[in-house]
Amino acid sequence: MRSLLVLLAAVLLLAPGASAQNERWQAQPSFRNVQALGASETAVWVGTEGGVYSYTLASGEIERFTPVQGLSRVDVQAITYDGGRDAVWIGYADGVLDRLDVATGAVEPFFDIAQATRFSSRGINRIEVEADSLLIATEFGVVVFDAVRNEVSDTYERFGTLPAASSVGDVLVAPLPDGRPGLWVGTSQGIAYAALTTPNLREPSAWTADPESVENVLSLAFFDGTLYAGTERIIDQQGRVVAVGGGFVRGADGGWERFIAEEQSLTDWFVIDEGLVGISQFRILLLDGEGGLRRFDIGGVFGLQAGTLGPNGEVWTGDQFQGLLRYPDLATVAAGTIEPAFQLIPNGPETNNILSLDVAEGGAVWVGYEAPSPVVNGFGRFDGTAWMNLSFDNGALPDWATISAIHVDDRGNVWAGSGDVNRGRGVFQYTPEGEVVHFTPENSSLLPSLASAPNYVVTPGLDTDDEGRLWVSNRFASPALHVRTPDGEWQGLDRPSNVPSSITFTKVYVDSFGQKWLTTRSAVTTGGTGIVVLDTRGTPLDASDDRAAIVQSVGSVGTGLPDAQVNAIVEDRSGRIWLGTDRGLATIFSPGSAFAGDLASQITWARTPDGASFFLRDLRIFDIAVDPADRKWLASTSGVWLLNAEGDEVIANFTTENSPLPSDVVVAVAVDEESGAVHFATSGGLYTYRGDAIAASPTAEDLFVYPNPVRGNGGPLPEIAITGLVDEADVRVLTVDGQVVASFQTRGGSTQWDGRDQRTGRFVPSGVYIVAASGQNDEGTAYGKVAVIR
Repeated sequence: MRSLLVLLAAVLLLAPGASAQNERWQAQPSFRNVQALGASETAVWVGTEGGVYSYTLASGEIERFTPVQGLSRVDVQAITYDGGRDAVWIGYADGVLDRLDVATGAVEPFFDIAQATRFSSRGINRIEVEADSLLIATEFGVVVFDAVRNEVSDTYERFGTLPAASSVGDVLVAPLPDGRPGLWVGTSQGIAYAALTTPNLREPSAWTADPESVENVLSLAFFDGTLYAGTERIIDQQGRVVAVGGGFVRGADGGWERFIAEEQSLTDWFVIDEGLVGISQFRILLLDGEGGLRRFDIGGVFGLQAGTLGPNGEVWTGDQFQGLLRYPDLATVAAGTIEPAFQLIPNGPETNNILSLDVAEGGAVWVGYEAPSPVVNGFGRFDGTAWMNLSFDNGALPDWATISAIHVDDRGNVWAGSGDVNRGRGVFQYTPEGEVVHFTPENSSLLPSLASAPNYVVTPGLDTDDEGRLWVSNRFASPALHVRTPDGEWQGLDRPSNVPSSITFTKVYVDSFGQKWLTTRSAVTTGGTGIVVLDTRGTPLDASDDRAAIVQSVGSVGTGLPDAQVNAIVEDRSGRIWLGTDRGLATIFSPGSAFAGDLASQITWARTPDGASFFLRDLRIFDIAVDPADRKWLASTSGVWLLNAEGDEVIANFTTENSPLPSDVVVAVAVDEESGAVHFATSGGLYTYRGDAIAASPTAEDLFVYPNPVRGNGGPLPEIAITGLVDEADVRVLTVDGQVVASFQTRGGSTQWDGRDQRTGRFVPSGVYIVAASGQNDEGTAYGKVAVIR
């Protein structure tokens, strides 16, 4: 019989997007990378790669919006405030349009643009409010959206002689050359205009392509009777500049002249009291009414990507790494370097590019970051309330590093392994006292991964054994595996003679037998080359008696490795080893026998319950975590998979379609056994699901049953949680006169009851019910009770 745990988890997927499901989720994205800005009379609205937030100037309040709060996507490309409806419109790269009601926080999605499948690219680049309509610049033209009826009212795809379905960077209502009210579009192929009084703007003939206009237009502005355009700097795959970017002005004769030779993308224009402001990557530009141009260099900022006029007439910008910035009154500042008067990066992770996860005692989750710059790097901790980040930029780390492996040991130390083939800087230790220790070749046995670069030390894998020894892989170096004793002694271990030098060690996992499981990669290419199991035979600092078992070849017909690229190794509560590969899942039922015969023959591919086919074959698995119920959580390219304890049945599959996950690519997963929370590393940041399996009680104690009382209000009963269970228990729900209405077996410290009488399948009537849980290993019987009010 499938347990109620399985049934309830499956039921959750029947109502994707439902608020009840979202209540089980929490999002912790980085809002550092600002990609679009808008402003109301009281607040700045900020679109980032992790979602949206508003900053209210008077109070300093920050309100965050992610898919948990109802956003359709993350990675915002366009955002604007609509004062007529007190709403914020948000556009994404796939063409989805969201309407966020400011008063209620409710989000309504519109998929008209995203579903225009005749166009390969449908992203939204700009949204302009014009009375009761939205003019939406997209990758294939201009979409007119009726903001009252909430529907598309028109689409313009052809602009005179410009190529059909040209990408539109901006759209602007401004006078035509003859003075009539007009509509201008800036596209990848040039600029075109049409009179607003034209009966049918869908006709190409209604538009005039400006014959001397510029291409790759990102932004348009009309100021002091003159039209301006900002263009994009484009670099091809070979790193060659094929379009330099900059600013252009349209002359009275219709010709266009470069007047801002910035050679950078000019993304936004807006008018302030002093003139027209332009935003490029490294400068703020101010054009006054007399044609004078002043340049303000942005000191210490890595890439402005957006700008807007703030509620009080201030200049606000969004930076790739430095967040939201406000600048002083440009009229009071001399041209030259300008410093922001205000900076805001909401508390959160350094970046959404999280590579590794682990959970400390007490529930704090530690994450390792990819390092795209000296500003964004290192590792961080979320304690359930706030983030603490340790990076080179904030002075906590002595060097700039990518953290591809993070591990919290039983003594409260946090160990961070840096790099894979990027930003390797050795090992960092964060002690229980809050100190950072950096291990390099100067103070450890670790070695440079490149002889010509002594600071390049790649340590992609680490784990500790039961004695507190730290095991570290040192890729591209020899020795390739190192051990640190609890008293601080380091030792590099020579590889056993049967382990070829053509492979390097990456991830490290120590099982309950003290064996070291190592994933491997080619020393020449990035391809996987299987696994190595190392037995140090009780002498961890002496490699002379070590032995190794190796599996490099891909198996067939259900045994051996499903793929040579092994990404995850974990031991479950039953002592089995699970391997996650680029092409599926495999199990080793007796890891203690790894050296008894051919290890490859002991690796078994997961099969469906009937044994007729291979289970989740070809699923690319990045990470595996085991919860207290011995269930397996898989992080994959197809979302998150929850499997039963045997690993042959899907309990749930969370994707962008049925959960708030911002991406179907999930690279790491970690379980907090104390709370049941399951953490996921996604391209949109850290997402957490409130799971239903918690650590078991060592002895039979009083059970905690909630909610209590359970109120049905005439309808279905909510799920009823039972906690305080021992690891394996037989649970019975009884009436006060001893009749059994439900019985099931559990693993882990918690389970649920759906409130139904198993004999009839109907919800139980009002009354008091006794819950009895008997340990299967003679731990005794624990009791609880719950009142049901129908």
